[in-house]
Amino acid sequence: MSWNQGGGPWGNQGGNQGGNNQGNPWGQRGGGGNGGPDGPDLDEMLRRSQERFRNAFGGGSPKGSGLLVALAVVAVIALQGMTQGHFLGFYRINDGEVAVVQRFGAVVRQEPPGLRWLVPLAEKYTAVSTSRINRVELGVPAQTTSTRNRDSSNDNLMMLSGDSNMVDVQFTVQWRVSDAVKFLFNMRNPDMTLKMAAEGVMREVMGQNQIMTAIGSGREAIRQDVEKRLRELMTTYDAGINVDSVQLQRMEAPAPVIDAFIKAQNAQQDANKAVNIAEGYRSSVLPQARAEANRMLEEARAYKSQVVAGAQGDADRFTQVYNAYKQAQTTTTTRLYLETMEQVLGGANKLVLDGATAGKALPYLPLDTLRRAPAATTATTAAPAASTHNNSGNN
Repeated sequence: MSWNQGGGPWGNQGGNQGGNNQGNPWGQRGGGGNGGPDGPDLDEMLRRSQERFRNAFGGGSPKGSGLLVALAVVAVIALQGMTQGHFLGFYRINDGEVAVVQRFGAVVRQEPPGLRWLVPLAEKYTAVSTSRINRVELGVPAQTTSTRNRDSSNDNLMMLSGDSNMVDVQFTVQWRVSDAVKFLFNMRNPDMTLKMAAEGVMREVMGQNQIMTAIGSGREAIRQDVEKRLRELMTTYDAGINVDSVQLQRMEAPAPVIDAFIKAQNAQQDANKAVNIAEGYRSSVLPQARAEANRMLEEARAYKSQVVAGAQGDADRFTQVYNAYKQAQTTTTTRLYLETMEQVLGGANKLVLDGATAGKALPYLPLDTLRRAPAATTATTAAPAASTHNNSGNN
């Protein structure tokens, strides 16, 4: 390496003037002051540095201008991404959400959960939760809402029942997003639309039911009917909303008349109770009366059949006897006489004598028999004996 006249790398011209007083890199002599006629120009050095910086970053040359434009574009993209929730086009979709991506306002695709990318400045996305269960409450009491933030739509819902009575109703609709694109673009305000539709359906169903049915045993049937009709209505709207359930919190008479209504309801319950008791008594007594009537009818029918059959038998027997009498009068007369005597004297004590011994018999009085037997029996026995004797004599 050559040195300029031994002046060192900075080209100093000091030499050995005045002995050991050699120059430093800035041309200073012997520890004297700054600069000097032969020292470097600081302004010139600063000017050259500025020129190099301008040349490197677009200080008038085309290459430098393109770099500045690129840096500006990157800055705008980064700023736009940060305002829209992503950086340089990268964004993340959480579980249970769907990203609807628009390119210059037109829907181009839907993205599932995960890390995604879109074209900066040209595309934007909207995240819609399809798993979250949303709630719409109708009929919230007005006293629960502050006066400053009071919403007239949240006042008590008074509905007219089918029998022209007012009913205070409070219910909740649970719903989810079934189609993110339809939910975002088919309706301007899907939440308000669902709320108005739910109120309209409830009024329609209440107008078809009586108040006692609504606040009594018909609550569940009304809830199911409202849920079914509301689901069908939102399907026709094509709003991308699926109604999960309808829950009834309150369904009763209005507060100013609740006491009178409770009394009327209690009276109706008492009347129903009395009717039920009467129906129960009727149900227990009427079958017994019917059974007793049937039994009496059966007995009468049996007695009738018995009497008719007996009379018919007697008539048939008399007809048969008469027919036999016409064929053999003497034989029939004798038979009738013998059968009659058998019936009359069948159980009496009697003595039968034929004609040969009747005149020779010696009548006597059986004192020993009369002494032992009662008088009535003796008289009864003596009379038939005499008849028998007479009859035997006649025969």
